[in-house]
Amino acid sequence: MLTLIWSATLWDISRSQKEVQSSVEITTRTLARALSEHMMSTVKRLELAARELDESWTPSGEEMIVEATLLKKSVGDLAMQITIVDATGAVNYSTLPFAAGVSIADREHFKVHLTPPWRDIYVGKPVLGRVSGKWTIQFSSPIVRDNKLVGVTVLSVEPDYFASFFRSLGLNPLDSIDVIRSDGTLLVRSTGDALIYGHVISGTSYLREDSPLSGNFRRPSQIDGIERIFGFYKLSHYGLTFVVGSDVQKAFIPYEQIRAITLWGTSLLSILLVALAILAYDSVRRRDDANRQLELTGQVFDFTGEAICITDNNTNILAVNESFCRLTGYSQAEIIGNTPRVLASGRHGKEFYRHMWDQLLSTGWWEGEIWNRKQDGSHYLEWLNIKVVRDLRGTITNYIGVFADIKKIAVTQRRIEFLATHDELTQLPNRAVFCDRFRNALDSCPSKGCTFAVLFIDIDDFKIVNDSIGHAAGDNLLKEMAVRLTTAAGPNAVLSRFGGDEFTLLLEEADEAVAAAIAQRIIESLRQPIQVGDFEIYSGVSIGIALYPVHGSDISTLLQNADSAMYHAKEQGKNTYSFFNDDLQIKAAIQLQIESGLPRAIAENELILHYQPQVELDSGRVVGLEALVRWQHPNDGMLFPGKFIPQAEKSRLIDRLGEWVADRAAAQIAEWLSAGYSLPKVSINISPSQFLRGAALPMIERILAKYSIPPHLLAIELTESALMSDPKEAQRTLGKFRDMGLEISIDDFGTGFSSLSSLRHYPINLLKIDQSFVRDLEQAPDACAITQTVIDLARYLGISSIAEGIENEGQFTKIKMMGCNIGQGFFFSKALSPAELEQKGIITMGTATITRPT
Repeated sequence: MLTLIWSATLWDISRSQKEVQSSVEITTRTLARALSEHMMSTVKRLELAARELDESWTPSGEEMIVEATLLKKSVGDLAMQITIVDATGAVNYSTLPFAAGVSIADREHFKVHLTPPWRDIYVGKPVLGRVSGKWTIQFSSPIVRDNKLVGVTVLSVEPDYFASFFRSLGLNPLDSIDVIRSDGTLLVRSTGDALIYGHVISGTSYLREDSPLSGNFRRPSQIDGIERIFGFYKLSHYGLTFVVGSDVQKAFIPYEQIRAITLWGTSLLSILLVALAILAYDSVRRRDDANRQLELTGQVFDFTGEAICITDNNTNILAVNESFCRLTGYSQAEIIGNTPRVLASGRHGKEFYRHMWDQLLSTGWWEGEIWNRKQDGSHYLEWLNIKVVRDLRGTITNYIGVFADIKKIAVTQRRIEFLATHDELTQLPNRAVFCDRFRNALDSCPSKGCTFAVLFIDIDDFKIVNDSIGHAAGDNLLKEMAVRLTTAAGPNAVLSRFGGDEFTLLLEEADEAVAAAIAQRIIESLRQPIQVGDFEIYSGVSIGIALYPVHGSDISTLLQNADSAMYHAKEQGKNTYSFFNDDLQIKAAIQLQIESGLPRAIAENELILHYQPQVELDSGRVVGLEALVRWQHPNDGMLFPGKFIPQAEKSRLIDRLGEWVADRAAAQIAEWLSAGYSLPKVSINISPSQFLRGAALPMIERILAKYSIPPHLLAIELTESALMSDPKEAQRTLGKFRDMGLEISIDDFGTGFSSLSSLRHYPINLLKIDQSFVRDLEQAPDACAITQTVIDLARYLGISSIAEGIENEGQFTKIKMMGCNIGQGFFFSKALSPAELEQKGIITMGTATITRPT
């Protein structure tokens, strides 16, 4: 009898253990499957967003930026950030501020799209954002035109988005939920209230390509060492595996309790009634466990926001969730027992459904857009995903359909239309609306003979607000500013936000007096402080005013003239207004003349190079020539750089000019070499904009290859400002110049604000003392002190110093006594043409020297 009792007891203990194990395995597999469906829905929404961005791509990028801004509203619950980068990895646009110009070329989710085959969407590793400072999972999609990558769309999702879903399942604190890529990268792990990401999982069978779609295993976790029973489900299409782990110790607490009671009772030879009571208790426990499992599964089924429909193998509907009922209008009682054919809209032909079933039966899944019909007869567009469920023998047992109404995007259409014509922050009309009203005013004025005014308004010192108390405060300031400007301008004015802290105002049928009165009224309206959070901000504006037709007859001219007047108002002390006038007209004309004439000068060979010798002070030997550009203007004669370089620097013309100078100097070096001359190095100036855009290095490589000249004969001169913006990138580029064999000189040293401690990290050969210090050597002690400091610094760094602008004997004597190595200026020679250099023997077959005047 005892043998029978013990055999029955041990058998029941073993069976209970297996049942607990099986129950936990079923639960973890079910949860893993539910998580995969939730992720599938999430990824599909991101894919749709990426597809809309791809379709809106244009070379200018403007439409894509508008689309990205709009999509941020529709997928804002998923994507913290939408980023558009070009084919080099540089950020063109981001829904987060201050991201433009940041490079993600080193990020995995960008590099994976550099070569075919192109992926629809790629799930990247968790990364720490360079702008947001937050950990995010990157979903990236390539933008391809003509089989060439032109850009990449990146949608950044915070891991907490998935964690919020995980936490809703009500798991135990020691249970775990993992989302793992096929390469073992842990995208996110949720345990209790903690999130972990970035680990690499290895040695697990489910990561092998031949592993089953779903399964279980039991082992200690690689991350925290806790033994768990794991259930997994693979989403192979996206290379993701969802793993749910149940803490073994917690899961087996009821089992261990029953085991102890059973052994204790058996060891005391408890009567059969006690044994039956224990078995009854065990049965109740198993029933409660089953009920809890069913309840948990039901919560997962009903929780998801996507509609779910489960049918048998004959497509008879067995179960639907609340989201299904909400989207279709059918109650569960009305739909269960029917087939999905009751939802057919009639918009798809037999060929559509035949293709659907062919793929479904051959691959086990189908997904796509489909029109269906609600109970009230209205049609809706949904994204449907159907999965086939088979038993162990491969027989189809069920079909599971998951879908979402993607026509919800249309709900936001009116908002989209508003945002297309208005500034989202201030709710003011945007530039497009303003220009449209502007054109209407221009079209109507010739027939009416009227006048109107255009005001360009810029907030004074707005950057200080952003930098000191934050961009949120800056946004609030802009909103309040829009309200005050609107009130002060009056109901008939057209006020728009042009961008940043700039506003434009159109006053129809307004003369100079009316424009001045409204401008003054705007200034007066801002005398009262603006309350932003805990701060009272006294903010003023600078206003430029242009009148039609006195100051222009088209949109571009009037806006440009109003902008010029606004800058003049800032020069007058800010918080005032200024009308466009003749002086500003002259400045604008000069700027226009330069901007229009300089490209012509480059194309028609009106530019020439002269070369000013650089002389070793001890020996008088010519050690270098600085290439200086001159403009042989057809009307104004010879123009020196001071006449047109400042204007060129205000536009991108400086880059074209720098390209021409470099090319012409290299060509001249090649000509002298072919004639057999012995040359000193020739220096060319690189503009900061060329250097900062990364255009200088390829330009130098191009001209060296084009003219086959030795690199040591070419030197480049850079100002301090070119190094200060991005020191690390500057070090990298200068290092490449050095490796090529070029000499590097820092021009106008002492006039900027570069860090002396960082100067030693740059591979430079020369420090060039600015002529403003040399000019004052004989009168200003501070100039002497600064000059001596620069010379000593160069000596300490083991490089040479060169002084420019030496014009007399006193300056020469002084600078030489200070220990300067090289000099340049009219004291030695003015800048000379190539022919003059040859005539004076500065360019010779041997070493050239310059005899100083006595």
